[in-house]
Amino acid sequence: MTTYLRYKPEDFIQDDHFRHWVLSPDDEMEQFWTNFLTIYPDKKTDVTRARALLLAMDSLGDEPSLVQGQRMKTVIFDHIEGTETATPSVFKSVYRNVSTYWVSIAATIALVGMVWWFIASRGSNGLPPTYEKQIAQVRVPLVEKANQTKTSQRILLPDGSSVLLSPNAKVSYEKDFSGQQRKVYLSGQGYFEVVKNDSKPFFVFANNVVTQVVGTRFTVNSAQSAIGISVIVKSGKVKVFTLEQYQKPETQKAGETILLTANQQATYDPAQALLTKSIVAKPEILQKPEKFPGFNFNGAAINDVFSTLEHSYGVTIAYNKQTVENCNLTAQLGDEPLFKKLDIICRTIDATYEVWGTKIVVTGKGCSPE
Repeated sequence: MTTYLRYKPEDFIQDDHFRHWVLSPDDEMEQFWTNFLTIYPDKKTDVTRARALLLAMDSLGDEPSLVQGQRMKTVIFDHIEGTETATPSVFKSVYRNVSTYWVSIAATIALVGMVWWFIASRGSNGLPPTYEKQIAQVRVPLVEKANQTKTSQRILLPDGSSVLLSPNAKVSYEKDFSGQQRKVYLSGQGYFEVVKNDSKPFFVFANNVVTQVVGTRFTVNSAQSAIGISVIVKSGKVKVFTLEQYQKPETQKAGETILLTANQQATYDPAQALLTKSIVAKPEILQKPEKFPGFNFNGAAINDVFSTLEHSYGVTIAYNKQTVENCNLTAQLGDEPLFKKLDIICRTIDATYEVWGTKIVVTGKGCSPE
């Protein structure tokens, strides 16, 4: 539910859940959106405007043509002046009388160009880029390798880097990486081991996601069976952007780029056109613990336990140090996965943990002094 707090009307319009509620509502959806607007009343205007536009378009039978869209835009702009006070009542009328809605919106509602934006974004230029379209735009000859077997296949790239292609995956690249950048185009899933070259960064294009590295090991999954597109880092650091962000000037990229380190991942949600950063499902040990070999703790202070996990797995654990200052742990955690280790620790000190993005947040009442 909280994801919708970032939505603008144009975002709601493209959301399948929202569109289903507006065009084919049922009791469950009605309850969800009623609760949402009750909890977040400040989103009512955005929701109402998005709902209004969808109903207007639905009344036409099909999505508007460019000509219809231009007419809709013209009508709306012609009626912007003097509609500030009328708009709220028009929004309310949408809920009361869908059949007369199009007349109302054509006459009085001021959506300020949203119609035109929606039509343009749904046109041919608004389709998400695909592997085929990307390689078709490249002006230099490309080498394509496809894995048509049932097992993973390693492909050696011109600079000595390699990609382990999963079944049905394919990759295209320049024959000799003669340009200023090493660019690779991926369809499906591939595990990359990149040779370091500071003067020639390495880019992987996977539909709407671009990954930039200098030298590292990581996995990119753009397979159609996957939910979104994911980039998982095994070692080193990578930068991840959307294709739209990549095409912006360098000065505008800094604030939008996601930087990933080992045991972190970025996931692209095509429905929201949004990249999110999180911890991988099964973090690997990056550095063996020196003070507590084998993660064997004997009366160790919880502060030391959490610090050991942070250094070994490259994660951040947020907790109140004063609350747990009297807590100790005696346990042999050995080869247990990170989150299993945390389960054991939290049960021992009567605490709980949640994963928030790339942070693990531990909360509890603490321990009584012995």
